[in-house]
This record gives sequence, C-alpha cells and structure tokens, in this order.
Amino acid sequence: MRGPRKDGTALCAGKKGGTLARRRWIVGVAVVAIIAGACSKGGGTTGGNVTLTLWHNYGTEQNATATKALVAAFEKAHPNIKINVVSQPADNYFSLLQASAVSKNGPDLAVMWTGLFTLKYKNFLLNLKGKIPDSDLARVHDIQWTADNFDAANGPYVIPLEIQFYIGFYNKDDFQKAGVTSVPTTWSQLFAACDKLKAAGFTPLVYGNGGQNLGAEI
Repeated sequence: MRGPRKDGTALCAGKKGGTLARRRWIVGVAVVAIIAGACSKGGGTTGGNVTLTLWHNYGTEQNATATKALVAAFEKAHPNIKINVVSQPADNYFSLLQASAVSKNGPDLAVMWTGLFTLKYKNFLLNLKGKIPDSDLARVHDIQWTADNFDAANGPYVIPLEIQFYIGFYNKDDFQKAGVTSVPTTWSQLFAACDKLKAAGFTPLVYGNGGQNLGAEI
C-alpha cells in the first residue's frame, strides 16, 4: 500500500503573545511562501532591518540542508531580513514548541507536521487565510490537511513543503495462512485483514526503521 502521509512536514508562522506585529507578520508570510514554494512572488518589509527565527527538527538530514539553502536565497533577495535557523532536538521538539508558545517567546517560523499535529497545536499557529493569495494556495498539494476539519476553505495553518509516503511490504505466505486472499486497498479492507492476521497469530503492522522495530501499530 502506498499513499500520501497526512502528517508530512510543513512550515508555519508562529504567534508571539497571541498576535504578531503587522510588519513582522508580513515578513513571516513571505518567508513561509518562499521556503515552502507556495508563492511565486516575494514579500518582505518596506524598510528597516528585521530578524526572524526559524526552528526545525530535521537534524542533519536533507531537509536541513535544503532549508539553509532556501533561507540563504531568501536573504539574498531580501537583504533587510535576517533569518536565524535553529535546529532543535527531534525527541522533544513539540514539547519545546508548546513551552515556548506558553512563555510567549516562540520562534517566528517553525517546522510542523500536518494533519492532526497541526490541529493539535493550532492555538499557537497563525491561520494563513487571507495572508497568501487564494490562487497560490490552490496550487499547494494536499493543503486541506493543514486546515480545520480538513477543509481548505477554512484556511491553512501551515504550508506543506513536501509529500511523503509510507511504503508497505507484506508476506504472501502469512496472508495465505491467515485467509487474506487479496492485498487491501481500502481502510476497511486493511482492518479486516489485520483482524485475520491477529487471529492467526501474526502481528499485522509494525512500524520500524533500519530493521529495528519501533512497535506494533495494529
């Protein structure tokens, strides 16, 4: 089975003290738009120097390298704007974001997962409805997973920067022993197949990395 992850990474504008000053907010939208590729037009301030902070939890993976390169390109196009890129530890990244929001010293921009993660933390995110042209938002793939009730019309809290996939592998012999006659193609078929696999003594789904299982999902 293969499909788009609904919790893929995204960039979002953060709140400070509940609201952002208009000058800083305009800059924030411009940075999100340029980095996430949501808009083709630049933004920025009309004068004065501005420093923004961007948090990410990419560590040293490719997205971290890409983020630094995109920030550098944005700063070159907008020399009055400086963006401090801060790499935060992935294991407690969301706890740090939440704590910084409560203390009102959070970053101006941050990497956020879409889907239910966005809605869980939306209280310290800024809804981008009306801040980015609708024509640009309409070009963003799967933008609905960043909005309330998963409805794009409600406005996104984050701008997706990539599409990720889960790729599943299955054992034909185990399927046959459990009485699963075909590969599931819908959620209801998947859950039914998992019930049969569990009844036959198999662990239906395991999420892992590098051969080390992180725990059974179902």
